[in-house]
Amino acid sequence: MSSLKQNSSVHFRNFDEHLILLDPNNALLHQLNEVGARIWELCDGQHTANEIANTLAQEYDVSVEQAREDLEQFTTQLKAKNLVTVGSSATT
Repeated sequence: MSSLKQNSSVHFRNFDEHLILLDPNNALLHQLNEVGARIWELCDGQHTANEIANTLAQEYDVSVEQAREDLEQFTTQLKAKNLVTVGSSATT
């Protein structure tokens, strides 16, 4: 299965109730809410999209299907902005 991994060149910092990402390649800032920040945290190269969706479903009391749908939409945006990459997972 494929894992999601943060782009290592992206810097991030908590600011109030948000996580701010700075992409030094284009000097753009991206602000993530609580759920986006949790997804970012889980994009560590060790978790597959299915594992992340299952975690989100448990933590935010939503169905796994809804979590998968929301995760797909969000990570599509992150991938398009080159903030996360897809690789092979270390988990089996």
